[in-house]
Amino acid sequence: MALRETEARRQEASEVAGRGRWVNRLANYVRTGVALAKGGVTLSSILLFPIRRRLPHPRCELRLKNGVTIVSPPEEPLLSMFLDIWATSCYAQRPLELPRGATVIDVGAHVGLFALWVAASHPEANVIALEPSPGICGFLRDNVSRNRLENITVLQAACGGHSGEELLYARGPGAMNTLYARDLYGSQFRLLGKTPVLTLDDVFERFAIESCEFLKLDCEGAEYEILFKASADTLRKVERISLEYHMGVTDQAPQELADFLGARGFEVALLPPLDVEGGYLHAVRRK
Repeated sequence: MALRETEARRQEASEVAGRGRWVNRLANYVRTGVALAKGGVTLSSILLFPIRRRLPHPRCELRLKNGVTIVSPPEEPLLSMFLDIWATSCYAQRPLELPRGATVIDVGAHVGLFALWVAASHPEANVIALEPSPGICGFLRDNVSRNRLENITVLQAACGGHSGEELLYARGPGAMNTLYARDLYGSQFRLLGKTPVLTLDDVFERFAIESCEFLKLDCEGAEYEILFKASADTLRKVERISLEYHMGVTDQAPQELADFLGARGFEVALLPPLDVEGGYLHAVRRK
């Protein structure tokens, strides 16, 4: 009798825990849905999002009230990236005001969230988007094409400290692809193949850039060598930098970036880390 009662209690506790997990998932989904709606996503897109990820040809897809559609592979964290870039403007600490004909460089463009955000709100800006992964870059090109944004130029390449070719590694979803083969967190790295690598000087020379009003970097540790190896002449052409700094992928620390840019004429805001792996840095050229 005692054994049956114990088993019944275990079963009841398991059912209660299961209901609790379901309630928590539902609450998280509702909170995310509200945030997406505030960020401009249509209600139908929010409701269909989990269904599209389970179709025979699964995908993540967000449709916005302004007409923009963003698609990514199903394993990519599209929701959190959209909320960071579109809803909370993680790369624009102050309002993104660009002069007519401004040049914006997006290093580590992924499927184009930042590039689409800029191009859709500033149709007269020229956006250059670099993404090294062939598969992810395919989605970037498709997103640019489906939204008919002719002011985005896509380049399948990484940006680094040296020109040439380097190995590209996966350590999770495509948003975490990196030129480095280890980190301090025990991540599993998988070789994806070789990728072309351009320096920041190369990018400026290739596109004949005389002034870059906004440089965005999200390149899984390469931000250090990209900036440290850039020529003084190239950096003088940059008005504003916003980047996600990474810790534990290289031996450099974010304070080194802040000191480096501060010594080269920028007012720097180094924000506290969001987690053990990194956070954001914003820099504006001193007037």
